[in-house]
Amino acid sequence: MGPSTPAIIQAAMDRFATLTGRGYHLFDYVGAPDAERVIVRMGSGSETAGETVAHLAAQGEQVGLVKVRLYRPFSAGHLLAALPETARIVAVLDRTKEPGAAGEPLYQDVVTALSEGMMEAGARPSGSFPRILGGRYGLSSKEFTPAMIKGLFDEMTTAQPKNHFTLGIHGDVTHTSLGYGRKSTSNFFFNVSRTSISVKTPKPSSLSKAVTFATASSNGRATRFAK
Repeated sequence: MGPSTPAIIQAAMDRFATLTGRGYHLFDYVGAPDAERVIVRMGSGSETAGETVAHLAAQGEQVGLVKVRLYRPFSAGHLLAALPETARIVAVLDRTKEPGAAGEPLYQDVVTALSEGMMEAGARPSGSFPRILGGRYGLSSKEFTPAMIKGLFDEMTTAQPKNHFTLGIHGDVTHTSLGYGRKSTSNFFFNVSRTSISVKTPKPSSLSKAVTFATASSNGRATRFAK
């Protein structure tokens, strides 16, 4: 029997690393080696999450992130190998909404992988089954910021963390939204501490210069605008 699809893809990733020096795995883990709170997600927002996790871990927080590189076929074994055995709570982020389903796709895959892994001898030697949360983010192209990630990690420390939550979108109907730091803009600088993320918006004068537009008004005169 030949190698499985995940094994073939990992071999291609290994060859890519040899040629370029940039290494990837089917599931890449970043953060504290003894993380108790772990986020699982995929896509471009993983870079924002990764940088935030690295900063928090450097401050002593037991947090981590699993970046999903290969979604289909989903390799449960590689996920279990990447997830720290110390993880006691896992939050899975999906950038989709599936009304009527038990949960979003990645969340359901992680739940299944961990459930089946616990039934197989040696899949998780520690014998611990982490609590698994699922949530949505980035719907309708909503931004995804470090403050949201910190807010999620804070929620994971509560006695009854919210499952099937919404991150970054304020819903006044379903009441599934998680709180996080002050609202950021597309131009911001952030500072992360162990307790909060503050967002500083630069002064308008440092963000743009005056641009003059001339347009004909209804009476034929030119109107000037400063942007």
